[in-house]
Amino acid sequence: MKKISILTLSALSLGLAGCGGDDGATNQPGALSLSGTAKEGETLTASVSDPDGIDQNTVVFTWFADGTPIADATDASYTLTVSEAGTRIRVAVTYVDLGNTREGFTTEETEVVEALPVNFEGVITVSGSTTVGQTLTADITDDNGLSGTVTYSWASDGAVIEGAVSNSLELVEAYEGTAITAMASYVDDSGFDESITSEPTEAIAPVPADNETGSLDDPITGELTVGATLTAPTPVDANGVSGEISYQWQSRNVGEDLSAAVNIDGATEATLVVTDADLGKVLSVNLSYTDDANYEENLSKSADDQIFTFYVQGEVSLTAALANAQEGDSIGIADVLNTSDTADDYEDMAELSIAQNNILIKRVAETNAVISGTTCIAFSSSVSGVVLDGLVFEELVIPVAGSCGEGRGSIDLNGSGNTIKNSSFLSDSGATRPNLGSSDESHYITVSGTDNIIERNLFTGKSVNEAEEGSAISMFLGVGDTPNSLGDHQRNIVQYNLFKDFLPTTIDGDGEFDTDSGSHAVQVGRSGSGDGAGRGEHVVQYNRFDRVLVDRGLIIVQGGGNSIHANTIVNSWGNVELRNGYGNTVSQNIIISSGEPYTATVGGVEGTNNKDGGIAFTPLGHAITDNFVANIITNSSDRAALHIDSDYIDSGNSSTQTLIDAGLDLNTVIARNTILNTTNAIQFEDDSSRDGAENCTNLDYTLDFDSNLIANQSADNNIFGTASGAGATAIKQDEYPAHGCALDNDSDYDNNHIYAQTVADLTPIMPKRDNTSLVDGVDGNILADNSEDGASLSEPTANKLVEGTGSDAGIGAALDDLIFIEENMVGPYSTWEAPAQSN
Repeated sequence: MKKISILTLSALSLGLAGCGGDDGATNQPGALSLSGTAKEGETLTASVSDPDGIDQNTVVFTWFADGTPIADATDASYTLTVSEAGTRIRVAVTYVDLGNTREGFTTEETEVVEALPVNFEGVITVSGSTTVGQTLTADITDDNGLSGTVTYSWASDGAVIEGAVSNSLELVEAYEGTAITAMASYVDDSGFDESITSEPTEAIAPVPADNETGSLDDPITGELTVGATLTAPTPVDANGVSGEISYQWQSRNVGEDLSAAVNIDGATEATLVVTDADLGKVLSVNLSYTDDANYEENLSKSADDQIFTFYVQGEVSLTAALANAQEGDSIGIADVLNTSDTADDYEDMAELSIAQNNILIKRVAETNAVISGTTCIAFSSSVSGVVLDGLVFEELVIPVAGSCGEGRGSIDLNGSGNTIKNSSFLSDSGATRPNLGSSDESHYITVSGTDNIIERNLFTGKSVNEAEEGSAISMFLGVGDTPNSLGDHQRNIVQYNLFKDFLPTTIDGDGEFDTDSGSHAVQVGRSGSGDGAGRGEHVVQYNRFDRVLVDRGLIIVQGGGNSIHANTIVNSWGNVELRNGYGNTVSQNIIISSGEPYTATVGGVEGTNNKDGGIAFTPLGHAITDNFVANIITNSSDRAALHIDSDYIDSGNSSTQTLIDAGLDLNTVIARNTILNTTNAIQFEDDSSRDGAENCTNLDYTLDFDSNLIANQSADNNIFGTASGAGATAIKQDEYPAHGCALDNDSDYDNNHIYAQTVADLTPIMPKRDNTSLVDGVDGNILADNSEDGASLSEPTANKLVEGTGSDAGIGAALDDLIFIEENMVGPYSTWEAPAQSN
């Protein structure tokens, strides 16, 4: 205990009036003193003295704490209690001395009475994971303070652990299954001796297995339709799942990710009965549990697709769904119930008619439903808002009769504002299909109506053999009442699709592939004579064409006002061909050939051909701008980077004659195109005569060439590693002037740069009707004979795109205006969208 010093206080004497003695002697005052220590538990003592003596029977003491009398404190001494702690003490005395004088005195107040310290017992707690391999730590709290030395010890099930004398304990296997306590002894800052023990821990657990995160490998089972019961998958967890599993079903909109899902009230079981409120939603389930290694797991699984109004599993249920669907309904095409020969499936179905607005027909995700064989899906001419999403077709056969009969497609898209997307057209039946009569046309899709969209689909396996003609997409145009007026079918859009591997499979006697000139990837306008004078305003944009090997027209346009924009065409055959029509636009397309023949063995016979192409056009007021055409190696008279075609200006072509007679501005603008390493760069075709007149004499072409870059490279420097364009002539006129052909006097040729071994095959270069040459007297042109490798070009991009630099800057297509579309950017379920500035 602490040592306390004694304090002696001098007394303050206070004389009291009293009676004098009988003898009249003078009174001598007494004195009062106070001694002791002002501390709780100590005793203070009052001492009184008087020279005249004291009558002890008259002495009375009174003790005060902060001026208040202390009850029953009337002795000469007083032991301080906790009640006086924090107060100041004084004492008073009265008595009668032996001279018979009554006297009284009061001492000064002491210092504040010091309280004794209170012992607050310390507490020791243990923290840390109670698992073998982990460390426990003891922590002490003591309100009296703890700044001195602490002695620790630990016990396992009450048995002291030898050598464990620090505030931490590493848990070894010997402690497994026991409870651990920590002990400590010390003197606190108030001087109290302490010896404390913690509460025992829970039993020490063994070393856990590594956490093998659980998974939900199986799908949610059950039909995705109202009224069906969905069942959550069983978790797979290497640590084991023997405890309780908690479930919560959730719902979100189509297109939202799982973070947007909201809980379905009361849906906390392993199964869920789908209600009307879930229609059109994507459902998911969350599972939470503690695995057998004591790890907490939280897993989520989404249903493969949305909840459909109808969940069909073959032709019978699909037909019924279409017959009963109401506006806003959805039809999920799922796997067939069985695969026997008599199964209800999607093969060789009867004609399916779509007559209800605003319905969704979608293949359920993760299913294998395939529509094949004889197929006709016909949209009513009045239907709108219908979406076909994610369907898969193969070995398609066009019915002989019905809505999809001769000349139509397996899908006859009609109406307004309908969409076909994310679907895969894998093959048609080729030569095995039945005879269709006078025409052997067979298409994947024919498009009528207005404002329909075909986007993000895969088209592959389309037959291109002789007598198996047809297109992946064939669009009607219709004829207006006057030339260049909108037809019945207009503003349909084909975009973000992947066209791939349209490969020939027949070989003629010369070892060349026998392709049909009536085969196309996309056909815009169905008839040169019927549609050519009309206007469609259809758009074909942001598609990729790869190894589409057609005979002549990869994209063929037979009508006016259409746009072929920003497509990427690689390793393919055939032209972007403006065969008929007025006022079409071909802009910002990339056409790069492989520069090599296609070679394959069919039936033991090796075939080979190269029918690559560029842009061909009958010059009727079109705009051909900002295109990049490269590595074209064919020297065909029908194919060139820019092929000016007189074939369709003959006296028998009624639509072309109608446009000529209408007095339209037929000036064709050919501006800012880059033509690189191409055997036929600019080619004029004279073609044949009809009714004794040369075709080209029916119309003097008005051509406006502006800022085009034509650059051939030598074989050693060719950026494509081929010999394309090496030693070639840039402008081929052939017999064009000899057939009486000439350009209109208003034709113009400004700021064009040509670098080639030979600029033109004839002099003068393209005569005008006034007997002048197109290029004579025009400023800004560079015509450089013997100048292969002469152009100033940027470094090639990864896709071999270049632009003019130095003296050629601003000539040809600018790289910023071009988009090289990779395969993964388009096709089913792609999400890439073209930047707005590219339109």
